[in-house]
Amino acid sequence: MITPKFYTNNINNRIITEEMLEQCLYSVNKRAKNHRDRAREVRQMYRNDWYGTADHEYELSDEMYHLKDLLLKIVEPVKAHCTIRSATRRFEYDEFDMDSFKDDYHVITYEDYYNWSGVRMCKVEYEFKECFLLYKIGNHTFHTPVDEDDEYYQSFVKAGKVEELHDFITYGADVSDLISMQFVKKLVRLIESGNYTYIAA
Repeated sequence: MITPKFYTNNINNRIITEEMLEQCLYSVNKRAKNHRDRAREVRQMYRNDWYGTADHEYELSDEMYHLKDLLLKIVEPVKAHCTIRSATRRFEYDEFDMDSFKDDYHVITYEDYYNWSGVRMCKVEYEFKECFLLYKIGNHTFHTPVDEDDEYYQSFVKAGKVEELHDFITYGADVSDLISMQFVKKLVRLIESGNYTYIAA
């Protein structure tokens, strides 16, 4: 996506419009999903990721989410969501503490076994709750994960504004349709300076 000239003019004049913020949030959000999906593909395709490609992709995804959090600092969430997810993990039997694990997760199934090298392992299927704050910027909504005891989240709990999501799936996008990272970083630096004017639509 070619950056509109008036976006650049606004940055130079220390102005952030809701449209600019929306485009930047959408860009980092979709890029984060792209990196996440690439990491998952690598881990599914290769048993041993000798070059650390998957870890690098996850690091890039985390970087995009960090920028997203910085961008969201200038607006307020409008409601909260939560969802219940399930996952499976494997641990070495001697290093796994079921009691402490149950403090954080709801265990569905558990089994122990010996792997191909004779090491005793355990496989745990479990559920966990994820909490999110929801922001509405322009024509898009954006989630950011928070702890359940987060002050904003609890305010929505008390106000009865927490909605449970089902089949919560997110997707990436073609980067050619996204605002450039160069522009995103310029806008983030402007936010960090504290010297700007935000114009909501």
